[in-house]
Amino acid sequence: MSKVFKIVIPLVIIFLTIGVVGSFYIIHQLQPVDPTQTKKISFTITAGEAASEIGKQLEEKGFIKSADVFRLLIWKNNLTQNMQKGSFLLSPSMTSQQISLEITTEPSSLRLTIKEGLRKEEIADYLADSDLEAFDRSEFMTLIKSKEGFLYPDTYIFSREASTQAVFNQLTNTFDKKVVIGMSDEIATSGRTLDQLVAMASLIQREARGPQAGSSDPIEMKMISGILWKRIELGMILNVDASLQYIKGYDSQQKSWWSTNGIVALKASSSPYNSYKVAGLPPTPICNPGPYALKAAMQPTTSSYLYYLHDNQGRVHYAATLEEHNQNVDAYLR
Repeated sequence: MSKVFKIVIPLVIIFLTIGVVGSFYIIHQLQPVDPTQTKKISFTITAGEAASEIGKQLEEKGFIKSADVFRLLIWKNNLTQNMQKGSFLLSPSMTSQQISLEITTEPSSLRLTIKEGLRKEEIADYLADSDLEAFDRSEFMTLIKSKEGFLYPDTYIFSREASTQAVFNQLTNTFDKKVVIGMSDEIATSGRTLDQLVAMASLIQREARGPQAGSSDPIEMKMISGILWKRIELGMILNVDASLQYIKGYDSQQKSWWSTNGIVALKASSSPYNSYKVAGLPPTPICNPGPYALKAAMQPTTSSYLYYLHDNQGRVHYAATLEEHNQNVDAYLR
């Protein structure tokens, strides 16, 4: 046997051994994490997530054994461009191949938008009227009993089969991600607690109407924020009509949670939410504010104003004194 063969044959054996061992490793890594865990759990992919990030999340959540091997599988099967955004029902009993096919197939999901400024009851009604097959309004109301203000308004992708608990988790987790973590610097520099900021943001969300009623104007929100914080600092009553609407609750005639009918009479109410009688912030938020209102509460605009009102076209008018404010009332509301 020549010297060449003496060198080549061992190398071939080594490479074959490595190949066989590598193949067995890959095959093992593609098998289910736990064949006995057949319960399916919702897994959500958002727009723009790369295969590497998706694989990492699947591994962290216990759906696959190896993110690297999963990424190799996606690449080998030319599925990289087929990733679908949405919610998928997966389980640790599924193979990586099954999971790869599941997340590259159009999901059974719903895109639902929770608007800014809704009460928790309105959110519950909206979700109950959607096509969430397993959603239970009563269960949801129990879960959100103390969560007014902390249900983040956003566009969500839910599996049609998502449980009530899963829906609740997604709303509150999004609040933690986008506010508690995402706005942590603003919260820290505001000098106020998160509860205070969310309560104020809820008032701003309902009070600031922008150039046209119903729109969100960050500039106006910050101005009104500065006025309301100044009133608190001066020991003034807030005098916020939205708090009276919160006390009133659902108006069956107008079919609205935010009716203005009869709210003047509520100024004499003994409710702790009566901002015409009780000083300071309400005991809880009165709605679920969006990002503009939250940032406005954290970063108010300093001005000489103490009063504001909206005319019939939704335009806002400010005043530094009560006399100026009364002049605005005469000019724009009478």
